[in-house]
This record gives sequence, C-alpha cells and structure tokens, in this order.
Amino acid sequence: MDITLDPILRAWPFLLRAVGVTLLVAAGSALLGMAIGVVVGAGRTFGGRVLFVVLDLYVNTMRAIPVLVILIWAFFAAHPAPS
Repeated sequence: MDITLDPILRAWPFLLRAVGVTLLVAAGSALLGMAIGVVVGAGRTFGGRVLFVVLDLYVNTMRAIPVLVILIWAFFAAHPAPS
C-alpha cells in the first residue's frame, strides 16, 4: 500500500488559514466566556437575592446541559432556516 501526501501538500494554504481561523475563534470564545463569567460571578456575589437566584438558575442550567446540545442550539439559533 503506497501512501501519498500529495492531497495534503496541495491543500496546505487552506489548512494554514483554517488553523488561523480556529485560533481566532478560540481566542474570541475565551475572551467572551471570561467576560460572561466575570459578570455572572460579580452578579452572584454582589447582587441582591433575586439576581442571585436568576444567575444561579442560569449557572446550574448550563452545567446540566451537555456542551454539544448547547453548540447545536446556538448554531441553529444563529442560522435560521432558509425560506
């Protein structure tokens, strides 16, 4: 069995751009997650009882739902069905 790397070598510029996009999305997600975490944490710590209960519900709901379900929901929420 002969293994050839020709398809990978031809697609190298595309793959390199894809790595760049992946790193950009990862950095943006990390920054957005950090910002949301700081706001929710500050709200739970320094907010009133009602805000604590609402944010506690949010945190516990996000912990209980698998990440893949949240990703699929977010994808379909961001891309409405074509008419």
